[in-house]
Amino acid sequence: MHPEADAFLDAIFDHPDDDTVRLVYADWLEEHGQGNYAQFIRLQCAAAREKLWSDEANRLWEEIGRVWTRLDAEWWPATRDVWGDEYSDGVLLDAIHFERGLLRIHVPINTFHIERYPDCWVWLPSCEVWLSDINDLERLASMPIARRLRSVGLASTSARGVPTNELNTCLTLFVRSEFTRKVRVLDLTAVHLRKQMVQSLMREKSLPGLEELRVTFGRRSDCYPEETIKQLEERYERVVWE
Repeated sequence: MHPEADAFLDAIFDHPDDDTVRLVYADWLEEHGQGNYAQFIRLQCAAAREKLWSDEANRLWEEIGRVWTRLDAEWWPATRDVWGDEYSDGVLLDAIHFERGLLRIHVPINTFHIERYPDCWVWLPSCEVWLSDINDLERLASMPIARRLRSVGLASTSARGVPTNELNTCLTLFVRSEFTRKVRVLDLTAVHLRKQMVQSLMREKSLPGLEELRVTFGRRSDCYPEETIKQLEERYERVVWE
């Protein structure tokens, strides 16, 4: 990835509600031979400012569709792969899966997509990901692409039959990775919180940028909710539990 593009993406993910950086990024893309993607970002940003189903919004989405047809040809075969996992229906990428020019997929994915289409994460940047497999926490810990992630969650199917030790190992590697330091939200509500997991989360250098931690307790938990939440709140800015 070009260092200038990385800097733009960092700025976009740090200020997700501000279109200014997205539009400057679009200018940069056009200057570097990616005119269709640049126009796609501009059109989606413009459409987002219009009232839904208004004449102008409809006109812009018609144009977005025409630009997407060109992008589909450029980005093939990734746009023809089913993004999802064995527990979800998955999706074929389309313009509707992008928000103001950047990918947003609402189905669990796994690192298979990153490994199979490494270039996808150049032109399909996303700051939010739902993982379908616990082991993807460990895999992401070794991937520089994780620097772009701001929100990481585990899908409800991800922890099926996973031993506690394996879960804790994956979590430990993830929270201590140099590539996950910008993660702001971590959602672990798919698994019942355990003491070993709490110890990993409480390590001094774990996820220094984390602003919100989401956890849950249940029959597999071996720690007391009130005591554990109080402990985690000493380490993290916001702890939400179910």
